[in-house]
Amino acid sequence: MKGKLTGLPVYELLGGRVRDRVAVYADLHAGAGITETGGKRWVELASTEVAYNVENYVRRAREAMGMGFRYIKFDVDVPENMMETEFDRTVGMKVVKFVTSFIGGVRDAVKYDVDIMIDGHWAFSVPTALAIARELARYDVFWFEDPVPPENIDAMMEVRLKSPVPIATGEKLYRLSQFRELIGKGGH
Repeated sequence: MKGKLTGLPVYELLGGRVRDRVAVYADLHAGAGITETGGKRWVELASTEVAYNVENYVRRAREAMGMGFRYIKFDVDVPENMMETEFDRTVGMKVVKFVTSFIGGVRDAVKYDVDIMIDGHWAFSVPTALAIARELARYDVFWFEDPVPPENIDAMMEVRLKSPVPIATGEKLYRLSQFRELIGKGGH
């Protein structure tokens, strides 16, 4: 609003320009684009070939590379048909290996021409998040985003401290007190 009233760009209102370029990533979900899913969230298609197919992951990664992206992000949500209950945040190694195996296919295909990031969508328990992180470390991922529920900062810090890959979080935090707690407990 202030920008419109003053006619100034937001970066001027925040103290001025600090860089000329900003790195961005392509969020490729689970390898299926909006057109392939008919607009459905990919987890709704969890038991279909559209959602879990390494060829789709690789194709989407190559498309993003072709558009000039140097960073790509995929999801590692657990297929609905593999969950014991919809509220179960802990899964066994069979599921962990399954949801991370597609990332290995992407890494083999793109080599190190792009960095791969992973989104966990706040879905896992601490033990499951750490098991997934150990698997992701094999593929040299750039970060593992939001592996545990955002309201449990202690769990997030435990994962951060024990994870072999960097942890990214914060998009679901909205109060200053939440950021203060996260930073105060070592989430930098």
